[in-house]
Amino acid sequence: MTFGQENKRNMSDTQLQIDMMTKVRLDISTAGHPKAPFTFIYGISTDGLTPFERSLFGKTAGDRLTVEISSDTGYEIFAHLTRVLGESRYFSASHEIDITIVAVSQATDREIIAAMAGGSCCSCDCGCSLH
Repeated sequence: MTFGQENKRNMSDTQLQIDMMTKVRLDISTAGHPKAPFTFIYGISTDGLTPFERSLFGKTAGDRLTVEISSDTGYEIFAHLTRVLGESRYFSASHEIDITIVAVSQATDREIIAAMAGGSCCSCDCGCSLH
């Protein structure tokens, strides 16, 4: 498992950074597949932060990173987020996943409680009504 260098856009110091219980909206893409939106509450798992979440800490909207995974390391990197990512294209073979941070916002109490009740987080079309 490796994490590529991130590209930092020139952003204001006042932009919200990814931190505990922030709502993070990402665009995720792999070679040959269109971008897929993914939204989750950062740091919601009772098992601690995943390696993927640790790589996002402190980042802001506009930042990008690349995650290199294999079918053997996908769950190790994403842990509880694997369930909501759930698409086999992310975990079926060795490849790179390109990630762009689209937005970072304060999660509301309702969003945090709904994410905790859901067992991990939220994602577009997941039915949690956080969007």
